[in-house]
Amino acid sequence: MLQTAQLTTLLNEALLLDPDHVRQDQERSIKVILQQDAAECYLQLALFEPGRELLSSDTSVLDALRMLLDKAWSEEVRVVAHNTLLALGAIERIHEPEPEREGGDGDDDGGWLMMSYQWDHQATVERVVRSLEARGFEVWWDLDR
Repeated sequence: MLQTAQLTTLLNEALLLDPDHVRQDQERSIKVILQQDAAECYLQLALFEPGRELLSSDTSVLDALRMLLDKAWSEEVRVVAHNTLLALGAIERIHEPEPEREGGDGDDDGGWLMMSYQWDHQATVERVVRSLEARGFEVWWDLDR
């Protein structure tokens, strides 16, 4: 896939950010699906070292992902765009207010996730941890050998 000529051009077009795009006349539900698929493809590439290198070096990709933060057809696409930019190291985590929890005495912090992994994959695990943290999870993982 990375060797496909104009991969990022095709994916950028599938994000439907151009108001004159031929698919702008389609139903909203179809546009949401197209945009979601293209955004998720970018996220998968960002989690793969050769893909991350390709995306990080293409300013049109970074610009398109930043545009999605404001112009996504759905909240899910906005979250995927944010996590992709996070995986690419192009933005810092966006802090959003934590949702209020119902019930309990206030002492329950909802728990933690613990990441267990092979040391050789620490860079990949760090991207997963940052993505989970961006979604509001509290994650413990060992950084020291």
